[in-house]
Amino acid sequence: MTDLRTADFAAVSNVLGGPTLPRRAEDLGRPLQRALDWLSDGVALVDADRRLLYANEAFVTIVHGGDAIVLREGHVDLADMLLRRRFAAAIARTCATDEIGARADFRVQRRRNAIAYLVSIRPLCERGGIAQASVIFVHDPVASGSCGARLLRDVFAFTDAEASLASALQTGVSPTNYARAHRVSINTVYTHLRHIKEKTGCQRLPELICRLNELRAVPVNGS
Repeated sequence: MTDLRTADFAAVSNVLGGPTLPRRAEDLGRPLQRALDWLSDGVALVDADRRLLYANEAFVTIVHGGDAIVLREGHVDLADMLLRRRFAAAIARTCATDEIGARADFRVQRRRNAIAYLVSIRPLCERGGIAQASVIFVHDPVASGSCGARLLRDVFAFTDAEASLASALQTGVSPTNYARAHRVSINTVYTHLRHIKEKTGCQRLPELICRLNELRAVPVNGS
């Protein structure tokens, strides 16, 4: 699996035109990457051609899900053919603007009858300068009810599969519906659930949900 989270610092420097950015990116990039990986919303940086320069962990998960937002030869695109032109135009417009307030917001319907993603596109520029790069924010209304897979893995040493299931359980998804949505057997889900309970020291599902919800108040600064 390609690690899309690793920022292309040289490309970021080129699109922003800042000669000091590579050094600052190297100094600040990894702490910033860790901070962005704690977010439940997807965050990606693209150039005017929609070439992916950086993606946080939530965005990578969305892309690998292949549900609505996809990656084609390193370029971010939408699975919905009707929205592709609008999406591309929004990226091109925000990348070419010198207006910090330029924006584009729209809903992206998912294939599995899940709640639509809310996609926001903003220019990445300083006042008085041309953007030449855009930030894509992808909000998943379902995932926003959880504390994030990265946090769960860090705190409880969950595997990726366990963290994904735990996040879903927090939002009210049942083990049966989770198994159906992810096309895995219910026995596999219950195996993950057993491991989750062992790692959190919980015996019952309501107790587990309460334990997971405690993490929502954990501060992330300095992480």
